[in-house]
Amino acid sequence: MTQMTIQHVARQSGLTEPTLRYYEQVGLLGPIDRDPSSGYRRYGESDLDSAQVLSCLRTMGVGIEEMRTYQANRAAGGPAAAAAQR
Repeated sequence: MTQMTIQHVARQSGLTEPTLRYYEQVGLLGPIDRDPSSGYRRYGESDLDSAQVLSCLRTMGVGIEEMRTYQANRAAGGPAAAAAQR
């Protein structure tokens, strides 16, 4: 599994590092693995994918609660997931 730094995920997703930390804090991302020796976040491919989706939603003006609903539907394979694959 590829492990990425917060800087890499920020560059790839278009979100800032503080935004990534905030999204983890409010439960939109993660939980994100931590390096045991340094405590730094280590993101996987699925974390990057989620960050990119959240970035798109944010660009469209979607709020935090709507993002939460979207993520829940996506994880459950609900209507939002079906619409996203079209």
